[in-house]
Amino acid sequence: MFKYIIEPYSQPVTNCNTGRIIGFEILLRVMKETPIKKYLSPDSLVHIFKSNVEYNHLTISLMRHVNERIEEITDKLPPDGFISFNIIPNQLLSTSFMKYLLSFRKKIREDIKLVLALVEGNGAILTDSMIDAIKSLSENNIDIAINFCNNSISIKYIEAMGFYMLKLDRELSLTHGNSLIYESTIKSLVYLSSLVNTILVAEGVETKNQRDLLHKCGVNYMQGYYFGAPVSI
Repeated sequence: MFKYIIEPYSQPVTNCNTGRIIGFEILLRVMKETPIKKYLSPDSLVHIFKSNVEYNHLTISLMRHVNERIEEITDKLPPDGFISFNIIPNQLLSTSFMKYLLSFRKKIREDIKLVLALVEGNGAILTDSMIDAIKSLSENNIDIAINFCNNSISIKYIEAMGFYMLKLDRELSLTHGNSLIYESTIKSLVYLSSLVNTILVAEGVETKNQRDLLHKCGVNYMQGYYFGAPVSI
């Protein structure tokens, strides 16, 4: 049986108006320990790790790695900055996972937000129990972000749930020549985010042209290789 090695990486989220980093997304990198070591693609993890128990183990292991460097990471952030982790909605139903989240929150400076980004897939929906879990986390100073993509659970809950952050999937940030492919959609989401007081972050920004086009549409927060590649923690 192959052994899997977990490595945490971080990628900055930047305020384009000031050029300052406002947060770090903590990314999971998994390597299969074989004669030729190779990182697994993020998409392949869904097929390899299928149970909530496995996902909880991965996320908790990632957070434990980060905890060893938490002061070094958060010292780079302004007051009211954030660190975020990706989770799947079903993890919100795990008592042990929720308990660990609360203990991890206590290890972070009070002025730094802990944000959990719900990753969509396979037509996931938020059940009543998941919504109750989100409300409980909010009461304990843990915020939620949601990715907006084309199979969306998100639009239904954006106004009612008070999410801290709405993330534009990289597919929505694509350009063709000197224009954004989904410009009208992005402008609509900029307007929506302002109405519900949620910050909007565009993922996958790789060029200055892409950055400028998104900023012209009103997107002020961005993440991607143009601002900084993921780096090992």
